[in-house]
Amino acid sequence: MKKIKALHYLLFLGFFYLTVPVVNGQKSSNYEVSSLKILVESKLDLLFTTIKIQGKPYKFLIDTGAPFVLFEKNKKKVKLNKSKKIKTRDSNQNVKKVRSVFLDDIAIGDLKYDQVRALLLNLDGPILNCLEFDGILGANLMANAVWQFHKDSHYVLIATDTTGLLSPDHDAQVMKLKGWQKSPYISVTINRDDPIDALFDTGFTNYFTLPSKHFNSLQSEFSNLGVKKFFGFGSEGAFGRTLETTTYISVDSLVVGDHIFSPASFHLDNDDNAKIGVKFLNDRVVTLDFINKMFYFSNQQAEASISAESFGFSPNIRNGQIIVGTIKRGSSLEKRISIGDLIVQVNDQELSDPCKDLLVLRNLMNSSTVLTFKIKTKNGIKEIRAIKQNIF
Repeated sequence: MKKIKALHYLLFLGFFYLTVPVVNGQKSSNYEVSSLKILVESKLDLLFTTIKIQGKPYKFLIDTGAPFVLFEKNKKKVKLNKSKKIKTRDSNQNVKKVRSVFLDDIAIGDLKYDQVRALLLNLDGPILNCLEFDGILGANLMANAVWQFHKDSHYVLIATDTTGLLSPDHDAQVMKLKGWQKSPYISVTINRDDPIDALFDTGFTNYFTLPSKHFNSLQSEFSNLGVKKFFGFGSEGAFGRTLETTTYISVDSLVVGDHIFSPASFHLDNDDNAKIGVKFLNDRVVTLDFINKMFYFSNQQAEASISAESFGFSPNIRNGQIIVGTIKRGSSLEKRISIGDLIVQVNDQELSDPCKDLLVLRNLMNSSTVLTFKIKTKNGIKEIRAIKQNIF
């Protein structure tokens, strides 16, 4: 059985859910190509590609859990049509009014789109700003095609049907498309309980998360749930982040299609949706057929486990510096360091550039079992020898 390890590090993106229903007005002007291959870059596990808007290239995040978004910094570079303000909320339930516009002449390789509904906004999160991208390629732009993700090989195929794309080992299930942004949902089962719909969200950097509202029913029905808590900065949505307690649980099984993760550890979220994240793309090929509302993935391992690991705390960014972002409740570190303490060094490497250092830290924390940190606290600099352990 394959073991999948998820590091407690950053609970990252899960963008928008509109509070008003709207009809999507996009039109595709070119679908003559049967299959198109686009290259993708992976950064902090997220997938980025280059698209063109009115002939100019821009770097976009591929996020099936969001609508099409253009960041405010680019609004003077493109021609916008039919602007109005609407309310949106991000994955942390923060609500803001943003401008909704229509864009013409958007190209993804040889595919061209006109009258694409887009949101204009600024990102408030310091980690998001480190990624230096221009917008979000959301589900509403994917909705007229088949998208097949080859994350490990750094490319995506876009096609008009699944001919030639699927192998015999692909698991298949019905996919629901919800809202004007055509967000894709598939059915999952936890501990053999009733199925629930989970958003397949490539803008969420983990395997799975469950809304907190489902926890009480699970806890009352299954007495053997494992529960661990961290306090600090939670997930970073489009409109920022908050200090909160993040709860992890361990369940006997998480079932996606015919694939069983047993046991499975994941965190609870303030969002309304269960979510399957971008790490589900690791070691498998995933196909979203938006046209026929079907979801496929290569089922190379019939059974696997998902474990959550931690060094007892995780880093974050604030005011241009790397800080202690979360701390495990009940750990010995609670008495030694605090949320907001500065991380100044790891394994003799000084930390001075937050965006570059965040990537360095993430790689070290993924690949190492023991790390030595120097952390500046209110009582001076402390040396912390941290050992990576299973949360449960």
